Order: sequence, then C-alpha cells, then structure tokens
Amino acid sequence: MPEGAGPALAGHNFAAVLGRRAAESPGKPAYTFLRNGVTDAHTVTYADLHDSVCVLAARLAAHARPARALLVYPHGPEFVRAFWACLLAGVVPVPCYPPRDARSAGRVLAIAADAQASLVLTSRAVLDRVGDRLTPVVRCLVTEDVTADDPEAFVPAVVSPGGTAFLQYTSGSTGAPKGVVVSHGNLRHNQELIRAAFGLDGDATIVSWLPFYHDMGLIGNVLHAVHLGAHAVFLPPAELLRRPLSWLEAISRYRAAGSGGPNFAFQHCVDRIGDDQLAGLDLSQWQVAYCGAEPVRAATLRAFADRFGAAGFRAGAFRPCYGAAEATLLVSAAAGSVTRAPGGPDGGLPTVSCGVPRGFECVIAAGDGTECPESVVGEVWLRGASIAGGYWQNPEASAAFEAVTGDGRGPFYRTGDLGFLSAGELHVTGRIKELVIIRGRNHHPYDLERAIAEGAPGVARDGCVVFSVDREDGEQLIVQCEYERSCGLPHADVIQSVRAALLEEFGIAPAEVFLVGPRRLPRTSSGKLQRVRCKSDFLAGQATGLAHWTAADGDTVTAARTPFPAASDAERLVVRVVERLRGPIPVARDDTFFGLGFDSLGVADLAAAVSAESGRAVDPALVFEHPTIPELAARLAVLPPADSPSTETGSPADGGLLPLSSIQESIWVDHQSRTPDSRYNIPIRVGFPPGIPRERIETAVTAELRAAELLRCRIVRRDGRPGLLPADDEKFRVDLLDLSGTEARQAAAKLDASAKALVREPFDLGGHPLFRALLVRLPGGGHTLVFVAHHVVCDGFSLNAFAGRLLAAVQGTVPSPPGTSYRDYVHRQRDRLDRDGREAGEYWRRQLADVVPLRLPPDYSPGGDARGPVATHWLPLGEEQARSLAELARRWGTTPFAVALTVFATVVGRITRRSDVVVGVPLLDRDLPDMAATFGPCLNPVTLRCRLSGDQSGTDRVAAVGGVLSAALARRAVPVREVAGEPGARLPLTSVAFNGLTFAAGDRIAAGFPGDQGLTARLDLDVYAILDGDGPGSLRWDYDSARFEPGTVRLWAAGFETCLRRLLR
Repeated sequence: MPEGAGPALAGHNFAAVLGRRAAESPGKPAYTFLRNGVTDAHTVTYADLHDSVCVLAARLAAHARPARALLVYPHGPEFVRAFWACLLAGVVPVPCYPPRDARSAGRVLAIAADAQASLVLTSRAVLDRVGDRLTPVVRCLVTEDVTADDPEAFVPAVVSPGGTAFLQYTSGSTGAPKGVVVSHGNLRHNQELIRAAFGLDGDATIVSWLPFYHDMGLIGNVLHAVHLGAHAVFLPPAELLRRPLSWLEAISRYRAAGSGGPNFAFQHCVDRIGDDQLAGLDLSQWQVAYCGAEPVRAATLRAFADRFGAAGFRAGAFRPCYGAAEATLLVSAAAGSVTRAPGGPDGGLPTVSCGVPRGFECVIAAGDGTECPESVVGEVWLRGASIAGGYWQNPEASAAFEAVTGDGRGPFYRTGDLGFLSAGELHVTGRIKELVIIRGRNHHPYDLERAIAEGAPGVARDGCVVFSVDREDGEQLIVQCEYERSCGLPHADVIQSVRAALLEEFGIAPAEVFLVGPRRLPRTSSGKLQRVRCKSDFLAGQATGLAHWTAADGDTVTAARTPFPAASDAERLVVRVVERLRGPIPVARDDTFFGLGFDSLGVADLAAAVSAESGRAVDPALVFEHPTIPELAARLAVLPPADSPSTETGSPADGGLLPLSSIQESIWVDHQSRTPDSRYNIPIRVGFPPGIPRERIETAVTAELRAAELLRCRIVRRDGRPGLLPADDEKFRVDLLDLSGTEARQAAAKLDASAKALVREPFDLGGHPLFRALLVRLPGGGHTLVFVAHHVVCDGFSLNAFAGRLLAAVQGTVPSPPGTSYRDYVHRQRDRLDRDGREAGEYWRRQLADVVPLRLPPDYSPGGDARGPVATHWLPLGEEQARSLAELARRWGTTPFAVALTVFATVVGRITRRSDVVVGVPLLDRDLPDMAATFGPCLNPVTLRCRLSGDQSGTDRVAAVGGVLSAALARRAVPVREVAGEPGARLPLTSVAFNGLTFAAGDRIAAGFPGDQGLTARLDLDVYAILDGDGPGSLRWDYDSARFEPGTVRLWAAGFETCLRRLLR
C-alpha cells in the first residue's frame, strides 16, 4: 500500500508517546490485568512497560526485522507488549483471534498468508497448544522469553505519517475478513477525536473487558490509555459473559471514569445482575459509558440506567457511538443522555443519535451519489484524516475508499451503512445489503428485530435476525429466532408472539418463522449476528430449527422436521442421549446421526453414552450399521447386558507377565526386525505458567507415571513368547534442566536441542523405563515438561489424557479419573477375537485377496527399507470449506472423514495410476465408557481397499469408500493381523495412511508438540485430517524426506484441495 505523504521522523511513530509517558510519569500504573473483577493479577508502570517494550523492539529490529508480524496471544500483558514493540521497531503488527486448539488455527494461517507475515509473536501457552500448526508454515517467537539488560539502547523506528502502523483484520457481519491498513497518522488523528468526544484526561482510570484483537479494545482502551497518560484496568473478555457483575465491580473498585462496550454488554448486565447484588457498588465516578460496535437500543440503555441508578450510575454518562475499523475506530459519539429523532424518517421508529461526526466530512448519499436532504436515509459516506488506506492487497474491495459524489467531491469511504443526518447528528439505521423492502416500504432489520426481542416472550435477547427473499408474489419476510430455554413456553406460543409483535408494530406478516436453539445463529468473532450468512443458508435449503411456521400453515406450527414419536423405552433412551449430546435439536425418525451433526468422534461419544445408560455394550460400528434412532434402538433392545471387564492378571506360571495386545505384539515384531530408530517414539510438550513450584510439578508427574501401569513395564520373553513385566518398585526419574538464568534466545535453543535429543533416541523395549521425562525451568519462572514414550506402551489419545490430568493436578483442580487397566483391554480383545474372529478373518481375507501392494513413486531411492526423517506440509481448509464439507457429509448420510478419505484415495489413485487403491487407516478401539481413559495403545490399524472408477459420480464414489470404511469399523475390535495374516505393524500392503485426528493417531499434533523433531518416518506418506469441530480444518501431510521432495508433496496436497473443491461444488 502507499506509504503516504509527509517527512519521515521518529516523532511520527505513534509509539513515541509511550516513551514520553515513561519519562514524565515513570512510576505511574499504566496497565493492570485482572484475573476477575476483584483480584489484581499484574500491574505494570509506564517505566516498566517502556523498558520491556524496548527489549522486545530491539530483538525485532536486530534479527532480520520482518515487515509484518502476527500477534497471537491470549488476553494479557504479552499482547500489549508485543503490539507496542512492533510499532516502536517499525514492524507492522497484525492482531489475531487466539486459536483454542490446533483445529481452530486455520484462521490464523489464512491471515498469515493474506498479510504475507513472516513471523508470529506468541506466548508459550499458545505455541504449546497449536505450535504444530504454525511452526511448519511461519517462524514463531515466544516473547515472554525475550529479556535483556539494556532497554535504553533502542531508538524508535523512523516512519512517515502515512506509514502503516498495523493491519486490523475484520470479520464483519456481511463479508469475508479483510485487512484494514491503519497508518500512524490515522491513529494520532483518531485518538484526538476520542479524547475530544469523551473528555477524559491523564487522571482518569479506564476499565475494559473488550478483546485486544478487536479495534474497540485495542485502539479505544490499550492505546487510548497511553495517549492520555491514564491507567487502564483489563478483565478477561470471558469474565463478562461468565459474571457480568465483575465488570461493574472493577469500575466501582478502581473508581473508573471510562468504560463501555457493545449494546449486548449492557443488556447482559440488566439480565444477569439482580437488585440484591447492587450492595457495595459505587458507579458514581463513571463519567463516560460508551456504547457502540452494534446498533444502540434506547430500551437497553434505559433499562440499564433504571437498574443501576441505585448504585450511582447516571444516564447522562451514556455515549452512543458510531465507528468503523475503516475509519480507525471512532466516527461520532453523542454527548450526554440518549437522544432520538422523533418519528425517524419515512414514518419509521425513533432512532438513537450517535452524535455529530466531528473530524470527518459526512455525506448521506443516494444511490446515484447525490447528497440526500436532511432526515432522508441514504448511505453513510465519510472522509477525513482517520480514514484508513484501504484493504491490504485487495484493490477490488478498496474501491469502497474511492467514492465521488455527484458534484465531484471525494474521495469518500462508502461505509455500506444506512443512516441520516438530523440537526447535524448522525443516526445509523442499518446495512444496505440487509435492507428489508416489503410492499415498497423500507424497513431496517434492527427495527424489526428490536420489536421481536421486546414484544415476543421466549425469544432470546440479541438472538433474532430478519431478512427478505424475492418470490413470485414479491418480497417476503423471513424470521429466525433463538429460543430462550428458561421461558418454559411451547414453541408454537413463541412463534405466535413473534408474528403478533411484527403485525402490531409494523403491520407486517412474516412469510416464515424459524425457532432455533440457544446461540445457534451464526455470529462473527466479535459476536455480531451474520444476517447474510443466515439468508444464504436459507436460500440453500439448510435452514432448520426447533420449530418452523409458514404462512401457508395458518395457525399451525410444526416442528422443523417431523417430530420423533418414541415407540419404546430403547428409543426414548437413545433420544435422551442424542439431545444431551447435541442440545435441543429436532430429531425425526428418518434422521441419520450424521445428519444430526455426529462426526466420527461424535459417533464414538454417542456409542459410549448409550452403553453407559443402557448397560449394554454398544460398539461405534453399531451406530454406523444402524444410523437412525429406530434402527439403533431396535438393535439395542436385543443386545445382552455388557460383561464386566475381566480382572485376570498374569499368573504365577508365566512369571507374572501381562499379555501383549495385538498392536503391542505388532510393534514388538517390527521393532525386533530392524535396527532400532525413533519411528515409534511419541512426544508431547506440556507448558506450566510461572508461579507453580517445581516440586508440585514433579510430584504430579510422578503420581501420573505411577498411575499408568504400562509405564512400569518392559517387554521380556518367557518360553519364547513376549509379555509385559511390571516393576515392583520402579523409581521414576524426571531429569531437570535449569535455564532460568539463561538469555532467552539461548534458552530456547538449548530447550530445542535437548528436546530433539530426548525424542530421537531409540528405546530398548527390554529395558526400564519405556519413557523419558525432562522438566525444564525457563527464564521468567515457567516450566516445560518434554515427555516421550514408546508406542508399545501408549498412543496419542493416552498422552493427551495424561497431559490433561497433569495440568489439572498442578492447577489444583480434580483431574479426570484414569480408565480401566490395559490388561482388561487385552483380555477383552482376546474374548472378542474368540467370538468374532472367524467371521472377521473371512471378511479380511476376501477383502484383501489378490491385492497388489501400493507404493508411491519416489523422487529418491535410498535403497531397501531404509527410512529418513519425517517432514511435514500443512494444507489448511478455510472455515467455509470445512463447513461445506460437513454439510455435504450430512446430506449424503456419512461423515466428513469418509468424504475426505474418498478424496485422498482418489488423489493416491491418480499419483499411482491405479483404480484399486489400498490405504492404511488406524481405527480407535475405545468404544466402551470404561475404556475411554485407559492408558495404552488402543488401536487397530486396518488396510482399506478402495476400488475406484473414472465414471463414478462423486456420490457413488463416497458411498463406495464409505461402505468399505463402515465394514472395517464393524470389525474394529478384531485385530486384522491376527485374522488376515498381516505381520508386524507396518501395513505392508500400502505405504500410505490416512488418519482422522480425533486423537486416534494424531498424538503429536493433538498434544501440542512442535513438529516431529526429526522422528524417523514410518511410511511414505502419513496424512492427518483435522475435520472435527465447527471452525476451519486442516490436513497435515507427513512424508519420508529421504524419498520425496517438498515440492512433490505440495503438488499432491494441491491436488487434494482441487478434488475436494470440485466435489463440494
């Protein structure tokens, strides 16, 4: 983007204000970070903040200064430090919503690609959680490890006024995320507008719960506090939702003059804080209660003032605001009490004034660009020094910044918002794309939604969208509302009240009304309802809900689908379980579980829950074979009660040996046949925050190690057969490495080197122990546990449960209990082999007869069976693509994993020029509740034979592969190698595998270990599909770097993406 005009000076750098505050008031509190509304977590002075920022800025400037850096942090001081350091160093920061887990990291990767960022600044906690998704794609720096002795040595970077300060990525209610280019000059201008509008100064205290990655939280609080020289107090954003009283308690305790948020925050306080909780609150010092980011509702502000007036709150403190990320932040704010234009334009409802847009030229433009008269609604156009420089690398979208009026004035930024001016004050009424036109009359969706929220009991507040659709008989109104579960009203009564509210206030009869479950309507990351997405889902026939009414139904309200009439106790049991797992969703007799949103992991959860409630052993395969409630209930009714797990142990005759499971024996056979290497090593890394004593961590680790029976075992031979020999009194050792006095970069390098050495070293299966543990003390007081165990005693699912219990123990919460012992699993496996082995053996021998082993054409031939280190390529799937995949699977009565497996088999077929493709798939064998937390390898690797044909349709191909997968799942409890003669664990019929990352095989990714640390490859290609959850997905392509070039694997992954895209069309 253009850097703008003006001389380049260090003084133009907005971050220079931080240095001035540190020099003027070094000991004054700058920021206080709260754990909740009453407890201080951390306070930093202006001098300390400036020093720590300079240290990090020097690090950024000294080592290949990146042009742009993503900021991926939880809400806290490290985000603030990193943002200021980037500004000071001349690096463009890009704030990002922190991913919850590896599955939700796709948005971060998408923004990294769009912003062309070469660095991610993050915390140890985030890197431990999602590092495996990020580090293969972009360099990551853990900033809490960056320390130094001389903060004074850094000089702020020289920038011009138009130089880019940061990129603010939006995820608005109408479009895809775009990066707004905000300059240093924009920031300075808008900060002065905020100062003038709110009238606060350096003596003020500001309280905020708003997320730092959002413009209102970042610019309006983090930056504005320093601009004023004030003190800002921050709560975690989740605290408002959990306990809104915490927000008001913080305002009261710190005597805050300024605080605010969107309309919903004030409404949430009204709904959740009772009169009996007002004692002790003093809100009399609250001078500025700003409200913006979504339509301001006068009724909400009146209700808030009425409720909290007893605590000293004054209605005159309200500042209804209008702003946009494209205008940096603030455009206008009303002074004093809420004012409304009487009657509004076009005879509509009164509207809340957002004040005079000072610092901007504001034009209300008609469709042809001519200026509208006063009180006539048109599009809001703006120009001024706060208007950003467009959207990053998006010239098509940036055309919105180049509008010219009919008389030639410009350029203006076209906001896409509708509004009007009355006595110079701006009133915003809606969005252009969302305008509802019924019988030639314009209606703003906010007005209709407000009428429903206030006049229809049973509808959740801020849980309603309306839009119009064009039909043969004209524009028709569609309403979608979230049901307020606590109201206790029948669905039909709620829908009738929605119709009545619209008819009474507007004379509009809706054409259709959908009542959906709580929080079921789609929202942006900042909580705004997405009307455009709701409308697109409706037009695609994907709208559903608890109940549905159409005008053709008269007064009859039906469930969105035919209600499920439970005909037996077994059916009622299954319905109860489904609704407990999926919430209040409509369930019809012909619904498949896949159509109800159960993916592969959800099916396992469903089977386990039905097993627990019925007392009968329900294998997930039964759910695949009987995919509707009536079918599963009928099968459940004839199942015998589940046998109690065997408690047989090793007998004295065999020297106390515990028998091996099939997968353990497979691994042992393979291990014996080759020179030991690291291919079966499974690592995890667990981070502990500062403040937890080393002794507490060591005690928790030792307790967890002793609770895991297999970790006390080694493999020995007795009478020619291998078995597990437990140690009577094994002294578990946790090695210690103290890096607390080491410079951060050196500490990171030493930790990485130590972890790699720990992970790469082979295990002796006949020796003790079959794990290694290294506890590292880090600069700053935190700790990291590097743990690696051999696959013969664990799987990834086990280690994730192990890590979860460990974190719970050190944090003082009650960890989830361990599952039944692994020996019970082994004996149960033997019982099932005796019972079902013959049929399963016939199936697998028939399925794999005459199959030709599959090998990928290598770029290199290392010779023999030698394997090189694993390398990784990531293929992110965007949120829309992942959602389309899930919807397609539901429509076709299958799972997203089955669809992805079909695409993968198709790609492998093209690579190898084969129509008979064999793919390895590890199946998780933890179907009963008592096995869910069992420590040990509970897997059954199977070889799926996928016969593909060039003339198959996409539906037929998915059905064919899905049928093969379902048949394998039906026999998942019977080890293939024991009934079909597959020796070892190498799946010799194929050199490729496809894994569903529900912790069945994705151990290292799920556990948060950064990469494979040079582990030896097991196969040519091992792909992990992360497809569960509502967010973006991804595929991790692990390959043998001794055989394949990175470019080759990238081409394969691109082929997968192309094939998937065609299928989704």
